[in-house]
Amino acid sequence: MRVRAHRITCLLAALAAVAAAVATTSGPARAAGYQVTDVWGEYGAAPGQLTSPKGVVVDADGFVYVVDYLNHTVIKFTSSGEVALVWGGLGSRPGRLDNPSRIAMGPDGTLYVTDAENQRIQRFTTDGRLLGWWGREGRGHGEFRHPRGIAVAADGRVYVTDEGNARVQVFTAGGRFLRAWGHEGSARGCFRHPKDVAVSPRGRVYVVEAGNHRVQVFTRTGRWLATWGARGTAPGRFDGPRGVAVDASGHVFVADAANCRVQEFRAGGSLVRVWGVGGVLPGLFDGPRDVAFAPDGSVVVADTRNHRLQRFVLSALDDDEAPKTGCDVASGWWREPVTATLLASDAGSGVAVTYARVGAVRPFQPYTAPIVFDGQGVWALQYVSVDAAGNQETVRRRTLRLDWTAPAVRALPALAGVSGSLVTLRCVIADNVSPSCRVSVRVTEDGAPVRGFSVGWLAVSPDGRSQVVRFGSWLELGDYRVRVTARDVAGNRGVRVTSLTVR
Repeated sequence: MRVRAHRITCLLAALAAVAAAVATTSGPARAAGYQVTDVWGEYGAAPGQLTSPKGVVVDADGFVYVVDYLNHTVIKFTSSGEVALVWGGLGSRPGRLDNPSRIAMGPDGTLYVTDAENQRIQRFTTDGRLLGWWGREGRGHGEFRHPRGIAVAADGRVYVTDEGNARVQVFTAGGRFLRAWGHEGSARGCFRHPKDVAVSPRGRVYVVEAGNHRVQVFTRTGRWLATWGARGTAPGRFDGPRGVAVDASGHVFVADAANCRVQEFRAGGSLVRVWGVGGVLPGLFDGPRDVAFAPDGSVVVADTRNHRLQRFVLSALDDDEAPKTGCDVASGWWREPVTATLLASDAGSGVAVTYARVGAVRPFQPYTAPIVFDGQGVWALQYVSVDAAGNQETVRRRTLRLDWTAPAVRALPALAGVSGSLVTLRCVIADNVSPSCRVSVRVTEDGAPVRGFSVGWLAVSPDGRSQVVRFGSWLELGDYRVRVTARDVAGNRGVRVTSLTVR
């Protein structure tokens, strides 16, 4: 049985053709980017379908095992995406699962699954036979409050991120408790929502925290070594990271879930590359949760909210420079509709595709034509290009604020004042786009100016807020006209005029 949600499109075929053509003429290969080669899975509960796959591991024969969080199952796929076996199902009896979160493989081929809602770890053979389990709900040694991440070191020790207890617990292969470290907090060695753990070939332990948006590194006994990362969208920063894995060379891969991307680091935390943006097309992600490595060198990613798995390979093209994309429209305020044109360039393997989106929640789509902004409001444009070698540039941004409507100045009543005292102006100023307006007052008598001053910038809102302006009425007795002008950030002006009598 072969279940595929997204077949490799003409775009991927074109990428492969370009890659092959360049590879035949290039010199010694340098490290380029990752290219998607296969996508499988679709939303559903039938065998082979997926509903929020969160953990993935690949065995020495290339079989791919995924824990399906909301279907409460483990699914075994062949390397080509065919379903080989399904086991589990919702329940609390041994062998059943309730929101399984991660899966890891021991050096002897044993599979370990974090059975989160059942507060336990279960061990299986690769054909789904239950070998044992341990854990229960609690705060003591060997007890859990939602175990999430799991990793097995080369010596067989099992490391578990105990999210609700904000700690890492370590066990023997059979489940005997060895040690624990960590508690709630943001200081080094502390955790907030530790989601996953990985162990490097050298025995370093890497933990990702969704709450602190960072990676922490420890010795196998829990001694803190290093920390990197902070919340953000720039390369090297994270937003709710959920998964971590370490390859045979010691490189650390982080599933940066809310940023919809995977980031690769060297063991010490220096950034190697970033790939992926938010979307449903092959090669794009929506909330990726885990990364696994296949014996053929490919990388498999659990693309959780797209309910699928994606396989990537590192390009062999002689190109390690990312493309560059320009936009002919600058961020800022505009008093008319705007058309944004994107232009990407790459001196190496050539630009393969440029993606763009308007708004943070929409998926990225291939850019094919200039983007027209013809409605008032604040528009966030994001765009990024990928070359034929799989190198991806940093996501670029423009923020366009379109406003061609003058602020409204309302409810300014007739005024009266006494010479030598303060005069109070009370009005309501509203603007649908600009957050503030610069307010000025001009007083005239029979058309001739007698006084003028600026109130400065005042905060406004679409539904308006009351503004109060006071000034000394050193004016002579008589009747005057008061003109109030509100200029918004875009330069639009709203005016209101009223009478002032000084007695």
